[in-house]
Amino acid sequence: MALLDEIHRLKAERNLSRNETFSPNKRDMGPSCYGNMNLSDVQFNLQRSFMRRAMEGETVYHFLTLVKYRNIVEPSSMISIGNGTNTGSLKEGTLLFPNSFILNHLYPDFKIIIELYMLETRREFLPHEAKYHIKKVRKYFFILG
Repeated sequence: MALLDEIHRLKAERNLSRNETFSPNKRDMGPSCYGNMNLSDVQFNLQRSFMRRAMEGETVYHFLTLVKYRNIVEPSSMISIGNGTNTGSLKEGTLLFPNSFILNHLYPDFKIIIELYMLETRREFLPHEAKYHIKKVRKYFFILG
């Protein structure tokens, strides 16, 4: 019985230190308050040497962020930068993700993880005819006379 009382006391202390309430009668644990958070316009600074390589070469870089909280994973839209690609999300060496992430019911000791992923690909170069499967048909006219 003393062991069970000690376990119960340790659980209660742990929960009180995390601003949680503990009801010994119901054996119900839960946070005493929740919070909500809105993340928007997530930005990452890029090195100048990387920016030069990205704009000069034939490589295209695709970026994606993941916002993680407990078992929730929210993806952003993909942004591509490189030679000949849209650089609207790139301002003065800063990569801007215009997405908005809303996280609800955050615990008082919440921890949010933002991960940035990059995929490096070669710029696709196909002639217009090959890309759209256009076959040129040659017509021959003969003049009989």
